[in-house]
Amino acid sequence: MSPKSSRILSSLCYFSVLFAPFVFSVLVYLFTGEPAVQIQARKAFLSHILVLVAISLGITFSAESGFQTKTIIISAILFALPAVIAIVWNIVKGVKVCIR
Repeated sequence: MSPKSSRILSSLCYFSVLFAPFVFSVLVYLFTGEPAVQIQARKAFLSHILVLVAISLGITFSAESGFQTKTIIISAILFALPAVIAIVWNIVKGVKVCIR
């Protein structure tokens, strides 16, 4: 695989948080033979897990309290904010990998 193809595939693993969070990273990890691309796919997958866990905990926390206003605000601060930060981090990381 050419270096340019490796960079593009690696960056797509990070960008996939927007269109196919788990599927794309896992498929790239399993079916590519490039160790550098596999490392990036694994890192991207782990950051996608962080987003899933944060959003799931926030929804569960809010639902358990009956969706009260205070609980929704607390959930947004504790869980949605880290998820948004992780999504932005994935986009930044994808751009860095693509232009390196």
